[in-house]
Amino acid sequence: MVSRLPGHQVTRLKKRGLTLVELIVTVVVLSLGIVLIYEGFLTTLGGFNYCIDYLNAQIWLDEKIWDVQDKLSHYKTLLTEDTSGTFLTGNKEFNWYLSYDLIEGLKEAGLYAIDLKVSWREGFKEISTARSAYALYLEQ
Repeated sequence: MVSRLPGHQVTRLKKRGLTLVELIVTVVVLSLGIVLIYEGFLTTLGGFNYCIDYLNAQIWLDEKIWDVQDKLSHYKTLLTEDTSGTFLTGNKEFNWYLSYDLIEGLKEAGLYAIDLKVSWREGFKEISTARSAYALYLEQ
């Protein structure tokens, strides 16, 4: 390409390619974009796993509360039932703690307060959820 510059000689401009510095800057920008997309993906995956674990714990809590209510309303005691333990769901270990007691002032009515807590580790955090319910002992 020939260019005429006023007051100067006619010069010929050369076509330039990418320099090494421009290539390095391009690779750094693209790498940063890939890292940010990957980090967003892993964050979303962690949130999804947390939701799955939370739903599994809620399902287990519902079943356990129903079982405890049924036993207390029929037998007035849990007999040999443990008040704590662990269970596995999908390679995740959950710890649970159960407490129940007759409500003060209503001992003759046989009204029990039931508290059930489930906890598990999610990365470096300890996550827990709890349920409370009541059971009424009915004499047959």
